[in-house]
Amino acid sequence: MKNTYHYFGKVALLLVLIISSMEVNAQDLRYSQFFNTPSLLNPALTGIMPSDYRVGIIHRKQWISLQNPYTSFSGYADYNIKRSGKKLSKIGLGLTFSNDNVGNGIFVNNQVLLASSFQFRLNKRATKHIVFGLQGGAVTKSLDQAKLIYASQFNPDQFALDPSKASGEQTSNNAFVPLLHFGTMFTNKVNKRFSYVVGLSAYNLIPNSEDYIDNIIGDGAKNASLRSQANLGADIVVNEKLALSPQVLIAMQAGSNEVNAGGIAKIKSPFQMNSKPVDLEAGLFYRLGDAGVVYGGVMYNNIRLGISYDFSYSQVRNVKPSGNNLYSGSYEVTLTYFGFLQRLIPGPVTIPCSTF
Repeated sequence: MKNTYHYFGKVALLLVLIISSMEVNAQDLRYSQFFNTPSLLNPALTGIMPSDYRVGIIHRKQWISLQNPYTSFSGYADYNIKRSGKKLSKIGLGLTFSNDNVGNGIFVNNQVLLASSFQFRLNKRATKHIVFGLQGGAVTKSLDQAKLIYASQFNPDQFALDPSKASGEQTSNNAFVPLLHFGTMFTNKVNKRFSYVVGLSAYNLIPNSEDYIDNIIGDGAKNASLRSQANLGADIVVNEKLALSPQVLIAMQAGSNEVNAGGIAKIKSPFQMNSKPVDLEAGLFYRLGDAGVVYGGVMYNNIRLGISYDFSYSQVRNVKPSGNNLYSGSYEVTLTYFGFLQRLIPGPVTIPCSTF
């Protein structure tokens, strides 16, 4: 057992060294409901779930006070192969698609990723596991030059902008960027009432350049978007009707840091529909220096619906119609289905654990 933990420590140290030795200068797509988007949180979470397969979607509209808010959409599906009694106890396979639209189509990212994960049992009771995940694919980035206006298009005689005037800028309309992500995770079910996960991940490991205007933005030889990330989560079963799930996400990219921390209460409610329970979720999160997040969810018949709203504390809150601060935030909607093929469908009430 000591050798196993020593090996895990070496892997974690190697990951940190890789991350710290590379430069960053761009930002990736992020969601406030990171706890409901496992395929985007850590490649090692691919297929790590109580069910046999899982299908999910998420939609985000960011800074809705802007004339053209940023909109993001992701969809994913993953599946696991359980290997009873084996050291390699589970193999996960997954597919993820994401679309990110900035400024009403001025800048659009489309991303497709394939992933696999490998879960190893660390003890005979199968309460401790280490998981390794790999994710690979590509993102296409398109820039609509027709919607861009440059200072060189200003007409001093008419004291107005003239979009028909040539800008003189040499720009690239499209970019194709290969992607490679790696993640590892340790899970421990301490007892029936307490379990936790600790994950580390590194994104955009293939060096690339994302230059659009005369190679001014980058030098063509560095990684333009490397991101390092840590996720921590736990499940605390208070009683048969209530479980608490604290979650923390720490990310570093492009010289900036993000810390998102909070928790979710999972409640076994007395409500039923068609003789099946309707369980509830409620959560609060705080993204350091940026926003507070309110979350609510419903779990019914292996389907989870989640809705969250970000109350922004950034400068964007000053851009709002009619002085209404509510319009300066962002909202997200997630829908997840947990499917069962090989195993028995769980009992009438199953509170999802932090293995997503």
